[in-house]
Amino acid sequence: MAASSPSSWCTLKQSCVALLALACCLTTCARGAVDALYVLGDSQADVGNNNYLPASLLKANYPHNGVDYPGGKPTGRFSNGYNFVDLLGYKEVKAACCGLGDNNAMFLCSPASVYCDNRTSYMFWDVVHPTQATVEKLMKIAFDGSAPLVSPKNIKQLTES
Repeated sequence: MAASSPSSWCTLKQSCVALLALACCLTTCARGAVDALYVLGDSQADVGNNNYLPASLLKANYPHNGVDYPGGKPTGRFSNGYNFVDLLGYKEVKAACCGLGDNNAMFLCSPASVYCDNRTSYMFWDVVHPTQATVEKLMKIAFDGSAPLVSPKNIKQLTES
């Protein structure tokens, strides 16, 4: 089994998440489905809240935050509940589907590894390999994508010329 450092795993994960986020946002914005994109904090998957910061006087759990939830109950989150990971359809972006160690991301997948129940809901298969669901999303971008993600031509345009 090949070992990998946690920092290289984080870099790979962040790069893939950022690429998929950019692709999702650009294609969604191009269709006019999104009016604006707000970025708060530095997390790619969790917009978080500040309810557990004792010194903070500014909290997010007061009206009108959460107004678009059923009942309009304030939730303490810095979003309306959706972020780009929700749009991509993944349930898990922090842990790998198959592997050993922290977040199943310390060693490659092997017969001794812990396996997930549904690999389509994971972004990564093991410490270095994306799942088939992730590859399909990236290949769709490569085949049908447009600038700036695919330049000068996508695969479809190359096969038609």
